[in-house]
Amino acid sequence: VEIEIFRVVAAVLQCGNIQFEDRDSGGEEGSAVVDSSTVSQLSSLTGFSVDGLITALTYRTMKARDDSYMVPLTKAQAEEGRDAFSKSLYDALFRGLVGRINDATEAKEGGHASNGEGNTRRDKGGKKEHTGK
Repeated sequence: VEIEIFRVVAAVLQCGNIQFEDRDSGGEEGSAVVDSSTVSQLSSLTGFSVDGLITALTYRTMKARDDSYMVPLTKAQAEEGRDAFSKSLYDALFRGLVGRINDATEAKEGGHASNGEGNTRRDKGGKKEHTGK
């Protein structure tokens, strides 16, 4: 579990290392990854392919009825997409950790997690004692 947590944290940090540059091909604005080795490192952390990550970070898919086509993102749009991807990784990690903590601290009696109400104090022997509200 710790390895997976560190892997996600490393992936979030690695996203910040990915830089984009403006690209103009055929009169169409777009962006490109400056150094593909940063995406390669992200690939090894996430399991996504390098090509898939580069495409996801520099293009968006547009759908119209039965057709779909790729639209290149500007440098600013690619940076926003990278940041959104990073935030979604962090959000998934955070929600997973909160869920694990809630499961671990779930009350034994009745199987309900604490809602934060009630007090806990220590008796003379140092043991925790729940006093209710």
